[in-house]
Amino acid sequence: MYVVAIDDEKNALDIIEEYCSKIAEIADLTLFTDPVEGLNYIKQTPKVSIVFLDIRMSKISGLELVKQLPESISIIFTTAYSDYAVKGFEFDAVDYLMKPFSFDRFNKAFKKAMKMSLLSTKEFDTSSKKILSPDDFIFVRSENRLIKIKINELLYIKAMGNYITFCTDNEKIISYNTMAEIEQQLEPYNFIRVHKSYIVSIIHIQVIEKNKIKIGNKTIPIGETYKKNVKKLLNNLL
Repeated sequence: MYVVAIDDEKNALDIIEEYCSKIAEIADLTLFTDPVEGLNYIKQTPKVSIVFLDIRMSKISGLELVKQLPESISIIFTTAYSDYAVKGFEFDAVDYLMKPFSFDRFNKAFKKAMKMSLLSTKEFDTSSKKILSPDDFIFVRSENRLIKIKINELLYIKAMGNYITFCTDNEKIISYNTMAEIEQQLEPYNFIRVHKSYIVSIIHIQVIEKNKIKIGNKTIPIGETYKKNVKKLLNNLL
């Protein structure tokens, strides 16, 4: 994995560098105290897949910087200010690390980001998908309950940070989870990741048009990173 860390405090970058040196999956780490230089480097280096990003910086905030990053980048915010947490997850951050964080916590966030990055670039193959039965279902945890959802009633899944909304015709169920974990759970079935924040049921797609998909009354964007998979899906269906 190619990783970038941006933080205007060198001491913070030193800790990240030390932690990254212990993780075998990291092939390359580039550090920046200047967020603008870091942004330019990421834009010019397609191999970068994970960015550790401080939020409160002098030249530009991490929340402003992340708006300019490619959608395919997995973001892990690192900050000493807990009041940014909710705002951070609105940008679909993989995780939010509160300084000072331990190596175990850092490694957990990295593993989550790595899994999401690998899943987002994996090609979609309809030949390996399971034919749905009316009896197929999954259980999802919502608060202190396990709720059964029939696979053939599930229209799409939407993410905001670590919260996932499972949408059917009749209800919306919110669960504390990650898209990477849900995508893995739904992998045997006819679902496809079309955006960093959306997984959709192929059988419920009504219209695919340019950069969007329609399911019922819902219009879902197709992310730049996932266009290749959607195109492959269309080729397989035609």
